[in-house]
Order: sequence, then C-alpha cells, then structure tokens
Amino acid sequence: MLTMLDLELLLNLNGATLRQLLTAYQEHFGVLLPTAGTVLDINATIKVIQN
Repeated sequence: MLTMLDLELLLNLNGATLRQLLTAYQEHFGVLLPTAGTVLDINATIKVIQN
C-alpha cells in the first residue's frame, strides 16, 4: 500500500495534481483507490463500529 507521498515521488507529481488525478479517476470509475489514507481510515471506522 502506497502513501500519497510515495505516489508523489514515484510519479514525480506535486500533491495537488496527484489529488486531482486520483479524485477524477475515482469519480469516473466509481471506485475508491486503496491508498494508505483510505485503507487506514476505513480500518479505523470499522473498529469504531465493531466496538
């Protein structure tokens, strides 16, 4: 799982551009890409709901 910083460095993009591209992709295809932030946020939410 890659962080946003990992993706910025690998793709040589700044954070704003990367966020725009990810948002556009997710909206176009109706998917949630598994970045570190989305996976960790989902896991935290699931733990709260289970408790």
